[in-house]
Amino acid sequence: MDFKFCTECGTKVPKHFRVCSNCGKQFANVQDSYDQRQDGIAMGGISSPNYQETTVNPVNTHSFKKSSRTKKASLIIGGILAIFLLGGYYLGSTLTSKQKVIQKFDEALKEKDASMLVGIVDSTDPNIKISEEKLFPFISYIEENAQNPTFSALEKAGLVNIHPSGKKWLLFDNYKININSFYPVISTNYDGTEIYINKKRVGKINRGEGKTFGPYLIGEYKLKALYKGKYATLDKEEVIDPKNINSKEIEVKVTLPENYLSIYSDENEAYLFVNGKNTNQRIGEIDQFGPVVFDGSITIHAETEINGNVIKSNEITLVDEDFTKVGLIFDYQEDNPAGSEVVTAGDDRESSEVVTTEEDLSSLNVEDEVKVIRAEYKSINKVHKNYNVNKLGASFTQYINDNGIIKKIVKKENGVTTEYYFWDDGSLFFIFTTTAKPLENRYYFKDNQMIRWIDSDKRTIDINSGKVNQEYREWENFWVNQILSSID
Repeated sequence: MDFKFCTECGTKVPKHFRVCSNCGKQFANVQDSYDQRQDGIAMGGISSPNYQETTVNPVNTHSFKKSSRTKKASLIIGGILAIFLLGGYYLGSTLTSKQKVIQKFDEALKEKDASMLVGIVDSTDPNIKISEEKLFPFISYIEENAQNPTFSALEKAGLVNIHPSGKKWLLFDNYKININSFYPVISTNYDGTEIYINKKRVGKINRGEGKTFGPYLIGEYKLKALYKGKYATLDKEEVIDPKNINSKEIEVKVTLPENYLSIYSDENEAYLFVNGKNTNQRIGEIDQFGPVVFDGSITIHAETEINGNVIKSNEITLVDEDFTKVGLIFDYQEDNPAGSEVVTAGDDRESSEVVTTEEDLSSLNVEDEVKVIRAEYKSINKVHKNYNVNKLGASFTQYINDNGIIKKIVKKENGVTTEYYFWDDGSLFFIFTTTAKPLENRYYFKDNQMIRWIDSDKRTIDINSGKVNQEYREWENFWVNQILSSID
């Protein structure tokens, strides 16, 4: 039998085969040879003794099965790939959906997790770069003020909103939650006041100036204003509260204590001294002096020159905030050329019923006793702020020590007159009164008797001269009996 080889796959097949039994390739001219043989038989011819009729299978079963498996595998792989792509798309869209971002936001607020919030929040102000540090005030504020700390509740309150934020993985819409921001506009009443927000110094402002700081995310912020002057360091803290914010700005006014003194003297050309140092300011040229502190660390007096001699006024130690009008008076008496020391209004003394006595104090050294009184007065004023305060109405205040003993009473009348009373060991030892003019009177006591009176004309009347001074005796009886009985 003659054979031939398939030009497609190289399989050896009988020469008369019209198709390859292995790969199914059809051979050229095989049909003509076959037809000629068939014609010879039909005409009665005799075929070749080697001829053997063979049935040709036009389709190879093995090849068909292999092709079918390949297609099936391709379909399966394609299906798996389609499922994977569809599932990935669904997963990606779910991870970046609004609901998923809101869910993560609520979870982060619940856990107070600033690191989780960093990736899902943004600011309404492009000048704020989101960081964990900047999110802490927001988290604290929500914790303190929001009854329902969720996105839904905060959105209704106008604090947050959600918005598209570009694409993620080039396919999916990405969303972020915007946190509102604001600018505090801060003003104060002193030039050169330093401003701190959450303990970080942010700048310096002047009196009456509204300066803008920020921006800041809506949150809880502590503001501190600090003024450092020559005679005082003043500070005050405020909380910046954005609850009622209606715009991008919040006005914050920080008012520091107005610790100024109004100083007068009978010698306007005299120079003012603070803690022994000349300020080079004349009393008559001073409108207001300060600010100062009333903690006993500042003592003031005035000095002037008369007939070539330097004369010194009384000294005043600043210990009472209620006393802001001070008189620096010069005493020209021969027995006290340096001037008498005048005491500021201050602390407190034990209250008790006081009755004048007729004990002979003619030999009393009044000046020495006054010095003792002033020293005791100063020692009480140093602990003034440690006393318990008992207000009996808007114009009557008692200062009581830890033993329950009244040490001082401040009485104000019609916003014009202020009276200060001081006790020690159950005895009244000093009274000071001042009016708005100002007119001042000072009364010094020993053993329930007035030993010195410095009147509103700055005259000093001691007990010995007072015995022949009817006005002195009237004042002594008035203050010791009538006034004390009305305040016990």
